[in-house]
Amino acid sequence: MIVMWGNIGGPVFAGIMADQLGSYRLGFTVLAILSALGSVFFVLARKPEMPLRARRAAG
Repeated sequence: MIVMWGNIGGPVFAGIMADQLGSYRLGFTVLAILSALGSVFFVLARKPEMPLRARRAAG
């Protein structure tokens, strides 16, 4: 769901920034920074714990 909003909103954001500033540079830079930040959070994410009910059934 989050990726879908990014796919819809990213080009719209870049287009609005280009209309306001006359260049796509700032819009694409902001989108690149947000993508890099998302990648960092993805790498730092930990595997969630198994629910107690599943642990009891497994062992």
